[in-house]
Amino acid sequence: MTVNMAVKEEVTIDGLKQSKSLVGDSVVYIAFMLVGNGCGWFVANSLWQTLANVPEVTQDGRMFGKVTLIVGIVGLVVALFYVLSLARGAMPIRIGQYLALSLITLSIAVFGMLALFWDAGAPQYPVFILATVLGSAVANATFFIVFPLIATFYGGWLIAPVRAGTDVSTLVTSLLAEVQNPTGTKNLFPMAVLYCVYMALSACGLVAWLVILKFRVGLREGAVVEEQEDQKQEELPRGQDQQPQGQGHAEVQDSGRLEAEDCLGELRRRRREQPGESTNTASVGEVVVASGVEVGGDLTLLGKVQYWLRELACPQSLIGPVICACLSQVLQWALVNTITEIGSLMTDPAGCSGASGRETYRIALTSS
Repeated sequence: MTVNMAVKEEVTIDGLKQSKSLVGDSVVYIAFMLVGNGCGWFVANSLWQTLANVPEVTQDGRMFGKVTLIVGIVGLVVALFYVLSLARGAMPIRIGQYLALSLITLSIAVFGMLALFWDAGAPQYPVFILATVLGSAVANATFFIVFPLIATFYGGWLIAPVRAGTDVSTLVTSLLAEVQNPTGTKNLFPMAVLYCVYMALSACGLVAWLVILKFRVGLREGAVVEEQEDQKQEELPRGQDQQPQGQGHAEVQDSGRLEAEDCLGELRRRRREQPGESTNTASVGEVVVASGVEVGGDLTLLGKVQYWLRELACPQSLIGPVICACLSQVLQWALVNTITEIGSLMTDPAGCSGASGRETYRIALTSS
């Protein structure tokens, strides 16, 4: 009897621990999902919904084409800045955290600007165009900054809720825009109210991120130490940060040197294995690695470029999925979205500006 009682008590305790762990993981999941919702494509998605609900802004499709062009250009510019930043090495955790905070704050500011001045300067709508630029920059920077930050310094499973949050923002904007204009021809409440709701939801992401930073939610053990070291460096008076920094980052320098030497050795080995090429390539100078360590070598210009772009390397097993993902995004944003609007409006027997076509487009956009 005593043994059975002890076993039952142990099972009960284990069950309580599992329940608490499940609740805790759920709270963490929701917090990071709010972060993904707070930045990502939230602003950009809200602008697409505005084009569907306010025909005056669309201007017979001209604004739609202009917005699509802006989104593409901003995406390429942000990607270029990211590639250039690879030459500086890995981003410190504190800088990544501050940049993520800035992205969410910028989203809130853009929603506030739209709530007040979204229709200013009609029919050119300069505020709407500016919001498109900023919203696209936030969306692309989220994938280049926030996702690597979470994957590197936080639990790997936390990528899922952040990515889910970006999808939730798409769902939220579609559903709320559908509620605002279910027929596609008449808004039941002003756009300013809708933007204020978006701003409040984005503010929830800001609060969630501040809580994550305050209590170091989801941080890996090594990341906690690095974050504390960065914080100490920030708190030191100017002029006194050189000595601690040199001591505190000695191991990082050593590891950076080893990584550089391994990379250089691999590149030289591959070059020697290539048939028809001489192994006595003329020296073209020194290679400066991201951590500031100079490594002598005889790499060609192509070798240097390959080294600087090493963080973009993709395993052969993932080349297929990466290509498919790229094609799906290109087809969705460059082709399907455009065809959706034009095709929906062409379904109206009365003309391309008829009420039936607008309703079809509204339903199609929400369904997507």
